[in-house]
Order: sequence, then C-alpha cells, then structure tokens
Amino acid sequence: AVIQKGVARQLVYYWFQQRGTAFTSAYAAKIDTLWESVTRGRTDGALVRVVTAMDQGEPVSASDERLVNFLRAALVTLPSYVPE
Repeated sequence: AVIQKGVARQLVYYWFQQRGTAFTSAYAAKIDTLWESVTRGRTDGALVRVVTAMDQGEPVSASDERLVNFLRAALVTLPSYVPE
C-alpha cells in the first residue's frame, strides 16, 4: 500500500505471521487463530509491518525494490521473533 500525508509518501507492506504461516487477510488470520485456539490452545501471532519513505517523484517500483531487498535479509531472522 502507498500511504500519503501531504507530500510525504510511504510504501507499506504488512501481513499477519502466525505459527509459520503468513496471512494477508485479517479475516483469514482470525479464523486461523480461532481454529488454533480450539485445536492447540494457541492464540499467538504477529502483525508484521515494513515501511519505506518515498522521495518526491520516486516511482513505486524503486521503493518496492528497496523493500524487497530488505525483506530478503529480514525474513531469515523473523522466525526467531515470531512463535512457530
């Protein structure tokens, strides 16, 4: 998503990470949480949000590339912070 306030723009990626699964839908994440709470007694998870500022006139593709490069490195360590 691209968010904007005045002339400041940011590109935002966000998803729900729960027990090794990524959900882009809040409803799917809630259904999974309900199922896991009934079957395994677990309700843990995380909302992961990654943001980068966009310079004026910068195309979304350049910001997207920056976030993708960051996520390639960050996703290696994410499991140590989010329960599986």
